[in-house]
Amino acid sequence: MLRYPTQKLFFTSATVLAIVGPWLLLLTLTGQLGLQFTVATHAKSMLFGFVGALIAGYLAGRQSLAALLLLYGTWILGRVLEVVSGESLAAAIAYSTFGAFLAILIVPKFRAAKQWRNKTMMPLIAVIGCFPFASETIPRLTDSVKLANTSFVLMISALMFFIGGRVIIPSLTRGYADTGLALTHRVQPHLEATVLALLFGAILASVFSAAAPWIALPSVAAALLILVRLYRWQPHKLSIRYSSLWALITGYVWLALGILAFSLALLIKHPVQPSLHVITIGALGTLSSTIILRFCVTNSEPNSRWHYVPVFLLTGATLARYAKDFLPENSVDLLLVSASLWSLNFAIILVGAVRRSFVNRTSGRPLILQH
Repeated sequence: MLRYPTQKLFFTSATVLAIVGPWLLLLTLTGQLGLQFTVATHAKSMLFGFVGALIAGYLAGRQSLAALLLLYGTWILGRVLEVVSGESLAAAIAYSTFGAFLAILIVPKFRAAKQWRNKTMMPLIAVIGCFPFASETIPRLTDSVKLANTSFVLMISALMFFIGGRVIIPSLTRGYADTGLALTHRVQPHLEATVLALLFGAILASVFSAAAPWIALPSVAAALLILVRLYRWQPHKLSIRYSSLWALITGYVWLALGILAFSLALLIKHPVQPSLHVITIGALGTLSSTIILRFCVTNSEPNSRWHYVPVFLLTGATLARYAKDFLPENSVDLLLVSASLWSLNFAIILVGAVRRSFVNRTSGRPLILQH
């Protein structure tokens, strides 16, 4: 049976959604579009749509034509329905169908895992995939479970921590080998296991509406341990010319800082939205941009200057979005700056992907690097 790669289709779609997503919200809020694309709809579009496309592109691998059409069809349907009908039942069904089918396709891939740290990805991805359905149904059945965006962001933070580490370590190893050095601390399994356990604890606490310290304290510990992991890797020993590695490291730093800011906001009872955007714009945006560049633009060239694009643009976007909630007199301008830098980053990536696809077609090379 012929099987088709998911990377190019879903990575390109995620890139397009990232470009237009912020502007659908801004133009709706300013009354220039007669849509029901509210802040809540925007959040679901980015969390379920953008994140879902990234997971499909990176983990779904090759699928049969029927599976690929069903997966992509439900994803596209969700994007159309959220634009024309906002938070409608039809959109919720599309979110749920896509997420559940995505989990069905990916979760079995981790069955062969031998280490429990790897096996934890099975329930994590299953819960992420089923989150849209669960968030619509479970709160109607019980008041003891709360499935808010906060819980989902913590879930994808755990996924980014795990997958990010798995991508960074080979790049570090190659970089160290090129310079004649040895990478002493690679996976750091005990630290990795501890961070996953802490994040899972914070996720459970948030789902069951525990008091803020029960969510914040394990999150603080996890964030600090991520910084310890980064310090032990000692990336500063490697040249800045390893642009792909430094982009990944930047995303990992944003992940730690975002979780830390989220935890502190909970403890001092400040709004958590700014810190959640540090995770979604800084960490998710930078890590996903680097992965998409590797697959669709640079053909895994570790020293390509393309990788500096998300480092600079998304750093600016993250800082502007974080500052927006603390500088209300400049909030509109900062929001526009953040949205512009975010969209520009993904627009540049899209141009690079189209250019690479054209070059590959004319040279007869494969359109995309497989993993």
